[in-house]
Amino acid sequence: MTGCSRTEAEELVRGRLKAVVGMKGMQALFFDPATLLDSLAPGRNAPRIVLTLANRRLQELLALPAQVVEDPESRLARVWASLTTPAQVARRRSEPWRPERILQVLRLYLLGNENPEDIDNALGLSLKEPPQAGRPARLWLVEPVFHPKAVIHALEQGVSWLKRHPGGQLTYVRDGRHAIPPYSKWPETNRLLRRFQEQGGRLMPLSAERIARWQAIGELYDAVRCGEITRIDAQNREQPVPVALLHDFLRLHFATEQNV
Repeated sequence: MTGCSRTEAEELVRGRLKAVVGMKGMQALFFDPATLLDSLAPGRNAPRIVLTLANRRLQELLALPAQVVEDPESRLARVWASLTTPAQVARRRSEPWRPERILQVLRLYLLGNENPEDIDNALGLSLKEPPQAGRPARLWLVEPVFHPKAVIHALEQGVSWLKRHPGGQLTYVRDGRHAIPPYSKWPETNRLLRRFQEQGGRLMPLSAERIARWQAIGELYDAVRCGEITRIDAQNREQPVPVALLHDFLRLHFATEQNV
């Protein structure tokens, strides 16, 4: 039997679990299909092998004592650990650049460090006027795609904005997995980049590892916001992890990030 893709394997595991214990049962058992599949040896991804592995793990879990009480902080930390295993990070390192996801994570960062009413004006794929007149603005411009015309357009916006707003702080966030080619290949881009930096603009290339972490943050936020991350409380009730707790968790995480 031919092997299946990672996505197909995860769907096989989820389908098997759902058929046996249902969706709530899957969450109560703390069963993470992605973590389970990380234990498969390379090339051992035939549907029969995947289902056998799922059945074995399910039998182990069903033999354990019922529901374990867990505080929301521990539950959140455990989910985060499952999203940032070496295998998960390696998988995300090569995922396509997702500017909307980068904007989402920057917005989450600002929620803990800026005035909420300023956030939407401070982020974008194109530049806006400063949120308040009379004070230096701190803005982020996210690279929409790595292409010479797109990069030139973004840098032109940056140079123009910095001229209009002396003292403003502008950061150009880009996919650091793709270095801007040298002057001999992208002359106009390099000229604009030099002008951008001379006027105080800051270049923020994200490494593959950082992109992987930020994508994991976005996935965690989506899951918590949709109520998919739950825990068992002292009354043996299933409770969603609150979004407010996630904001506190991310604030601590971003404290380790440099140059945001």
